[in-house]
This record gives sequence, structure tokens and C-alpha cells, in this order.
Amino acid sequence: MIGLKKGTLNVVPYDPEWATFFSQEKQKILDAVGQYMVAIEHIGSTAVKGIWAKPIIDIAIGLKAYEDGFKCVGPLEEIGYVYKGEFGIAGRHYFRTDADIVTCHVHMHEVDSESYKNYILFRDYLRVHKEAASVYSVLKKDLMKKHRDDRNRYTKAKADFINEVIQKARAEHDTIDLDALIQGTSVCLRPVTLKDASIIRKWHNDPELIQLARIGREKTTLKQERADIQNARKSKDQAYHIIVKQSDDTAIGFVRFNFIDRTSGNVWLRVMIGEKAAWGKGYARDALETYLRWLFDDIGIHRVTLECYSTNMRAVKFYERLGFNKEGVLREAVLIDGTYHDVFSFGLLKRDFTVK
Repeated sequence: MIGLKKGTLNVVPYDPEWATFFSQEKQKILDAVGQYMVAIEHIGSTAVKGIWAKPIIDIAIGLKAYEDGFKCVGPLEEIGYVYKGEFGIAGRHYFRTDADIVTCHVHMHEVDSESYKNYILFRDYLRVHKEAASVYSVLKKDLMKKHRDDRNRYTKAKADFINEVIQKARAEHDTIDLDALIQGTSVCLRPVTLKDASIIRKWHNDPELIQLARIGREKTTLKQERADIQNARKSKDQAYHIIVKQSDDTAIGFVRFNFIDRTSGNVWLRVMIGEKAAWGKGYARDALETYLRWLFDDIGIHRVTLECYSTNMRAVKFYERLGFNKEGVLREAVLIDGTYHDVFSFGLLKRDFTVK
């Protein structure tokens, strides 16, 4: 069962069809507004196996900037959504399917906002802690019986439990040290600081590196780099390290990751050796092997994903030697010197990682 008549309330047993429906709706949304999105997640009770839930799919979309949500209104309305503004939650763009039977709610926030992070923390905690999920399921059934005719009271009555779970999830989340100093053989990887903004900007704005690396096509300002570093240092969902030569403490590049799915231990990785004098001397291999070992052994990551331009065959061969598998091709996804080129998607599982 998927969907509820507007204004009604009901909770039903978990249905595996909910995950399938989310995947289908996710693709429709990506086709419509994917260029404005940083992340899209299935959230709420329908995203947790075994929980009774309202049969409405809740979808969280992470935006780089709040203003991007306004650009999504027209395209989403064209595929059957109605825009409801913030709808009581500051910093949110809220949409629901525009029909008598409502099947989806879409919650758009800046991806680094507390609201967006809380959606993921709550979902992931219940996925891992089955006892808490069972308690929540029973609570929802009891509250539905008490407040069947008052959806607002039903929602408010769940708030204490939800807030308690989020606090527990945040306490677990904060125990992971993402600011570790990581020692390799010829390099070490230290947490980024604001003092690194200038050299990172130099690398990001180097025309040759822009052609080779999956780092974005727009040149950056010092202010943007500083803001990015500050956001990364505050976030508990990403790590940002500078690669430094141990021989003379020279910064030669960076490596960073973002969690794609914390429950599944899946991260998205970006790496760059920005100092060309350091190319071909083994620093990149030492840095990436060291970082991957830290991710897999210390952080407990299961899978690493990264992307690479098809034109950068040196990097392609490098990743393959480390055990990465080419898993997909984004056809003609990047424009370089007037010609469209493919972007390769690579994946590496912990069990496939071997230092050679």
C-alpha cells in the first residue's frame, strides 16, 4: 500500500514496495532537478525495515544553497508535485504530490543544515538499533489509535521520542575522529586549516588541473575556499586532509571524503596532487593507500566511490592498480575545450583493497 487520502491518518505494516517506489521517484526527481541537488535520501519510517508507518514516502534532498530550492519549484510541479513553502520548518522547501491520494513528501534543505543531518541521523539509528525501531513502531500504532482524527497531535506526540533518538545518534556519531593525523611512509595527512585556503585555491584554479581532476569547472575565490574549509571542519559527515611531504613539510595536495550512506559505510572520495613537481614520485600512491587503510581499518568504511574524467587515463590506471573497479560511465558529462567527455565511476570494497 502506498498513499493516503489528504488529511487522513493511518499506519500500516512495513511494505518492501516502499523502497522500490522511492527508487523510481528518486529517478524522476533527479531527471527534473538533479543539477541543483547534492544528495537525495529515503527518510522516515518507510525507510526502516519492519516499522509500521504512514504509507507516504518521505524524501530528503540536500541542496548546496537554500536559494536553489526555488529553482526546483517549476520542474517539480511539472512532474506532479505542489510547492508548500517552508510549511512550518525554517530553512525547508516542502513539496507533496498533488493528488487526492498523497504518495510522497519532499523535504529540501541545505545539505549541511541541522535539519537535513537530523533526518539521516534518525533513520540510520533506527536501522542499526532494532530495539529502538520496535519501540517507535509500537508508539506510532498507539498514537494513531489516540489521534486518528488529529494528525497534528499525532505528529507532536512523537516529538520527544524523535528528539531523544537524534541525541543518541549524535552522541554515537561524534565518537568518530575525523580530524586524525594520518602517517604514511613518505607523506602524512593532516586536517585542513584556514591557512591552507590559498594553496588549495591555487590548485583549484590551475587550468591543467581543472582539465584533469573531478573538482568542478568554476574557478574559486579565497572566500569560497575558506568557507568550504570551515564547513568541512564543522561537519561530522566529511573529512578533509592536506597531503604533506614528510621530508620538508610541503603541502602537495589534498584528499577528502563525504559520507554517502553512513549505515552502509559508503563514502565518496576526492583526491588531488596539486603540486606538479610531486607528480610521478610515489607520493600519490602512498597518500591514497594510507588514507584508504585509515578509512577501512579505523573508520570502518565498507565502500569507497570516486569519479574520474575519461581523458585522465593516468589516473584511471592508478585507481585500477589500487583495486578500484570501473562500475559505470556518465556519458558526455563534462565539457573540456569544446568537446564532451565521459566521466568514469569507480568503486572499491574493503575486501578488495590490497596494498601492492
